[in-house]
Amino acid sequence: MDNRLYAIEGTKEIDAAAIPAELKGLKQWVAWKAIPEPEGRKPRKMPMSPHGGFAKSNDPATWGTFDEAWATAEHEDLSGVGFEFSMDDPYAGLDIDHCIDPATGDFCSEAARQLVKRYRTYCEISPSGSGVKLTFRSAIKVSKKDFKIGRKTDPKDVINLEAYAHGRFFTFTGRTIPGFDTIRDCTLEHGNLLHNFAGWDPEKEAGAALEPVSPIKLDDERLEYEAGRVRAAL
Repeated sequence: MDNRLYAIEGTKEIDAAAIPAELKGLKQWVAWKAIPEPEGRKPRKMPMSPHGGFAKSNDPATWGTFDEAWATAEHEDLSGVGFEFSMDDPYAGLDIDHCIDPATGDFCSEAARQLVKRYRTYCEISPSGSGVKLTFRSAIKVSKKDFKIGRKTDPKDVINLEAYAHGRFFTFTGRTIPGFDTIRDCTLEHGNLLHNFAGWDPEKEAGAALEPVSPIKLDDERLEYEAGRVRAAL
């Protein structure tokens, strides 16, 4: 199998060799195609089953191996491959939109840069080239959409986040941020983020318990996490 697929938006490549082997070893892969949206909105990503037809996030029978998804993307001239998060796996993902300058490849949001540094896990450039996706292990299997962090005094620094642990697939490009190519356990970091910025209540939702601590601040005080640290309640 060729390790590169030139299908993302017609020009950018996928580096299969850089995608973590622990994910590629699971039968949770789909292909996907970009569906154009009106008025300049970003394309919708439609998951496609390696066995034919559409893939469903709640139906593992429509998922396949990495090689099967890759072959489907190549044969059908689709946009790429993606990983389906499940309640039966230990993984979760964080999607950060519009935080990368496609022209330079550098962060245009300091909040995003600091968040990536705090998680210290596998991080890659999204298919659009303007966002990043973090993949990590977490005992907290909850999904939260559309919450924001960043300095309110600088609108360019504010970023929109989506957190997923089940019922969603992540596209994968293998275009990693240098130094962030290994999946690690981010239960503490992720629980802190969800509790303080996404309204997650560990006392009401299963998966973790809360330990109050003093406020945590990221480098040069660009981004602040208020009180609340999480440990796995295993």
